[in-house]
Amino acid sequence: MCPSVGTMSARAVARMYAALLGPVDGVRLISAARMREVSAPAVRAQEWVFGQESTFGLGYAVEDDGSFGTAGSGGSLAFAYPDLGLTVAAVRNRLGAGDGDPMEQLRVLVRDRVAEATGHRS
Repeated sequence: MCPSVGTMSARAVARMYAALLGPVDGVRLISAARMREVSAPAVRAQEWVFGQESTFGLGYAVEDDGSFGTAGSGGSLAFAYPDLGLTVAAVRNRLGAGDGDPMEQLRVLVRDRVAEATGHRS
């Protein structure tokens, strides 16, 4: 789920993202200043796997709705909303991708609900 090709549970990756945002059990992975740098757009380019235009920060995709994160091989996903202190992660036990992939539907559902709750449209 992370740029170093980690293998972990959804709970573990959500905790990792949470520790990027702030302390988790007394551990914070990066400073608040570095967090702002990591989650800020750095480059817009064609990503290597699917060839679509994407905006990247320092190691993570950055979205217009203020979130940053990454998708894993086969449909896993993880992202965080720094301004909300919210992290989301879901992993699969079977590879899958493409039209109708439930993980993409989950991603859209979460982002739509966050947009509704915050008054922003993504």
